[in-house]
Amino acid sequence: MSWEDILKQKFDFNKLKFYSQGGQQNPYGWRGLYQFSKGGYFSIVMGEGTWSKPDTYLKDPMAYEGYEVLLKHPVLDESYDLEFLGVNPDLLNNYDKISSSSDPIIFKNLTKKEVSEIARLVEETPHSVIEKRKLDSYHSYKAKGATTVEDFDRLIAELKKDRMGLNEEQAKYLIDKFTRMKKDLQEGKK
Repeated sequence: MSWEDILKQKFDFNKLKFYSQGGQQNPYGWRGLYQFSKGGYFSIVMGEGTWSKPDTYLKDPMAYEGYEVLLKHPVLDESYDLEFLGVNPDLLNNYDKISSSSDPIIFKNLTKKEVSEIARLVEETPHSVIEKRKLDSYHSYKAKGATTVEDFDRLIAELKKDRMGLNEEQAKYLIDKFTRMKKDLQEGKK
């Protein structure tokens, strides 16, 4: 398969290849891997000892109602970041569906439809868009308490002194945004 083919590839749950775990003598489950063209992957498992529904071995991997899915993604660090993809909030706030909220993200008992929807969002959303949404969210959180020019001066000074884990471009983006908000406040536009 060429790189061009890989980049054109779209997730299709029904085309996934699953491999038996435990061998032919004593099978106990299934596993499959899907690599996203922009980086990252899904690891999907089902059977005994997994968060699948049912959590027993079935002869057909497509016969499960729910699947345990591990998501590793280059810019999504925790399950809460999935909101920047547009993942349904009902899924994000459902602790019966999320096992691990930090990298890697592990889901419990996802339906084929839920897996396919997350995959579609991962494939369609550029990393730059996710990063910008994360920054805007961070900016909203930080700026929420800023009601005076001095508050914005403090936020800008903090970012110049300690970028708080942001790269230089991200820090500059927020400094520029806070500077514009400070100017709007000074001009009475807030």
